[in-house]
Amino acid sequence: MKYDYITLEYNKIENQLIKYLKTDYAKEILDQDLEFDFDSIKNRILETQDALSSIYKLGDLPISGLTNVKDKILRAKSNGILNEIELNEIVNLLNNYKLFELLLKNLLFALHFYRYNFSLP
Repeated sequence: MKYDYITLEYNKIENQLIKYLKTDYAKEILDQDLEFDFDSIKNRILETQDALSSIYKLGDLPISGLTNVKDKILRAKSNGILNEIELNEIVNLLNNYKLFELLLKNLLFALHFYRYNFSLP
């Protein structure tokens, strides 16, 4: 089912969302066609609610400054040369990965601690 984006004022919603996007990948997703299947929209809303409640409880995830490095990795694999900016983007991605991994380990530890000490399901 196709809808007229102008009637839905999608461009106004999109303009409001852009200022909150932190990564280039998020901007690419915003440019994709919309889904109007009721079940997929319902699932996306639930995912968004889960993510938002996690952010309220735990704070922002360490994803600032993430860029898509796929093309840079492919160039490096084919013996291409990367400049210092491209190398720095890869280093930032790896550092954010380490921070995210540490965050997940701490969350798992806390979950096991509370389950063990407070008999949570």
